Amino acid sequence: MTDRRNKILDRIRQLRNRTVDRGCTEAEAVEAAAKVAQLLADNDLTMDEVEIRATPFTCEDTALEADIGERIWLVAEAIAHLTDCRTWVSPTGADPVRIFFFGLAHESEIANYLLAICSRAMRDDLSRAAKQWALYRPNVRRRRRGAFLDGMADSLARRIRALKPPRPPGKGIVVLKDALVEAELERLGMRFRDQRGRMPNDLDDGFLDGRIAGDRVALDPGLRPPSRAAGLIGSDGP
Repeated sequence: MTDRRNKILDRIRQLRNRTVDRGCTEAEAVEAAAKVAQLLADNDLTMDEVEIRATPFTCEDTALEADIGERIWLVAEAIAHLTDCRTWVSPTGADPVRIFFFGLAHESEIANYLLAICSRAMRDDLSRAAKQWALYRPNVRRRRRGAFLDGMADSLARRIRALKPPRPPGKGIVVLKDALVEAELERLGMRFRDQRGRMPNDLDDGFLDGRIAGDRVALDPGLRPPSRAAGLIGSDGP
């Protein structure tokens, strides 16, 4: 973005702060609002763009035990798709596994919160399911555990992707957010390589059990942290 455009956006934000609540007279506030409207029209801008460009970027991360962390990347990718964030995983072999989300502040926070909902559900349901395998041989238990978690990750990822409404055609605010995130990653010199190597074990009976468990997880509480009043995920408005 050019310096001139930056200056225009800064000017608009300054004018928007000239309100009666901030000590201006009513006439001054009306005059400022008129100037904002004129600047928006003259420069083909919207208030959505002004606000989105003023929002800071953050990186949120979560540490997870290896068996869940190695499989929840599928869920993390679905969450990143839902929240318009970027996600990546710590290098193969790391323990604990760290899942990262990078994006606009409120969206990366929501992404991390939703990941916590899913990881806790995977941990709790695995604990319950493992009681059925207590008498199995150790190698069978390990196989069942992995397949169960693969099934849960598959189910949760599918359901989370289905939560996102279709994108409107053209260059909407979502497209702008994508461009801003990519530009910030470029500025930070961050480059990523797809290192996913393992395939889910969908042949073991535990996989179907995991999918059934994943279908039962209540995702609604994960749409936003309870302390925030951020806009709905995937929407263009507040």
